[in-house]
Amino acid sequence: GDGDSKMFGAGLMFHQEARSKYYYQGSIYAGKVDAKWNCSEGGYDDDVAYWGMTFGMGRKHSAGGNKTMDVYGRYSFNHVGSMNGDLNGLKYSFDSTDSHNLRFGFRMEYAKKNAATAYWGLAWEHEFAGNSTATVATLGRTESPTLKGDSGIAEVGYQWKRGDWDYNINAEGSFGKRKGVTGSFNINYNF
Repeated sequence: GDGDSKMFGAGLMFHQEARSKYYYQGSIYAGKVDAKWNCSEGGYDDDVAYWGMTFGMGRKHSAGGNKTMDVYGRYSFNHVGSMNGDLNGLKYSFDSTDSHNLRFGFRMEYAKKNAATAYWGLAWEHEFAGNSTATVATLGRTESPTLKGDSGIAEVGYQWKRGDWDYNINAEGSFGKRKGVTGSFNINYNF
């Protein structure tokens, strides 16, 4: 079979820097996931609510010239709601999933002209939970896959400012317990 998912949502983010070069940041967000999966025996097409929050702190160190090393740590919590599906005439009920993780890492930043910065970084992430369970009608509960464990993360990106607006293009690869490649483009308004 094959499928896809689309996420729609909104959130608020804060970032505060102290004179000591330490900074504190966090976010809260919520939305929905439009998840679809189909095969010859059935599938699902459901909208699922999600919400989450992060909190972290870090410190920026001068690395000479136009280079800065950003050392950081952060905690994240994410919740994805339950959903239902059908496979070979059997009704599936997927339980909600909660994820708790810690991430520690560093990012090398290279200041460019016009408030632009190129960067790359490495991080370690530990997932404390991330279990996903389901119930199949008349057959009971399925085995529970989990994301619990450690992952390494490598990233590269470019960010720039225009007035009160921030833009960021980022690519990230994961290895270890969590494997994959993601890309993103973010726009933030500062007030």
